[in-house]
Amino acid sequence: MVEQLGIFPVLSICQNIDIAQQTKEKFTKFLPNVKVGIIGDGECDIQDVTISTIQSLTAAYNIQEKIPKKIQERTPSQQKKLAIQQLVETAKFVWVDECHHATSNTHKYILQNKCYMAEYILGCSGTPFREDNTNLLMEALLGPIVYEINYSRLIDDGFLVRPTIHLIEIPKTLSISENEPFASLYKQTITENNFRNNIIANIAMNLQGRKKSCMILVNKIKHGEDLAQMIPGARFSQARTKDRASLWHQLRVKQLKVLITTLGDEGVDIPSLDATIIAAGGESAIKVFQRLRCLKQYKNKNHAIVVDFLDPYKYLRHHSKKREGLYRSEPGFRVVYRKAKI
Repeated sequence: MVEQLGIFPVLSICQNIDIAQQTKEKFTKFLPNVKVGIIGDGECDIQDVTISTIQSLTAAYNIQEKIPKKIQERTPSQQKKLAIQQLVETAKFVWVDECHHATSNTHKYILQNKCYMAEYILGCSGTPFREDNTNLLMEALLGPIVYEINYSRLIDDGFLVRPTIHLIEIPKTLSISENEPFASLYKQTITENNFRNNIIANIAMNLQGRKKSCMILVNKIKHGEDLAQMIPGARFSQARTKDRASLWHQLRVKQLKVLITTLGDEGVDIPSLDATIIAAGGESAIKVFQRLRCLKQYKNKNHAIVVDFLDPYKYLRHHSKKREGLYRSEPGFRVVYRKAKI
């Protein structure tokens, strides 16, 4: 669309620096005659097409908002702030990646108040909906949905490979009070559940033995660190991991077979990935579909593996059933059930 419209400058807004760097690579590949720059984590290279994190844009206007540690960045200098402001206020085409985030205060501030010259504002997402009743606000900022396509259609058209969703039924091996607070219950039944973690480790090692690459998604740092200790050759990556860019690259080229991460919920593009293990649980429909990063087409790849768990405990039981229903809503997904043995 950037090439067809031919209007500049173009501003692409991304959710974090990892996605911004990945997006820059894609623009550079598909638009070799266009200069592509990046803004994020202290860097400020403004070109005809500039990829920027939302954090850097709002920092340029001194907008303070609590930001999760996993996406915090270095603040740009005053000179860079002025350059960023000029870009935002003169951009002719604004593209919002993962646009289900557009209703956040930071996105609203930029899109409503600062994109004065934008002739086009476009939002794209694998999950273009909200679970907090703010879909109308998203449309007010970006306009109505103009094109929508589901996973099954993308599979049928050859853009994605067909996955098998393996749902592992976890038996009730722990005595948990029905009055247990969620944080404590999650710690006992997910993060520090040795029985469940051993199953995850065995599945990952089995995939390794079959020369399959695998990403294991966790929410808690300790969970990721524990699993990395249990799986030979596995590495754990989180926001403060200094070599995380190198680890993503190693996973892409299959030098690394198992990456455990807190950062794989959305925006990560790894076409070569063979399998995803959802170790974190959760009930968000957005996260369920955003996590399916192993479905992309790749050479000699005709199938994808997704492993998830049906947990039997309070709250988690409901979350598991919701994820199961979402998987089964896609005709192109094959869902199989397996019982974990005690």
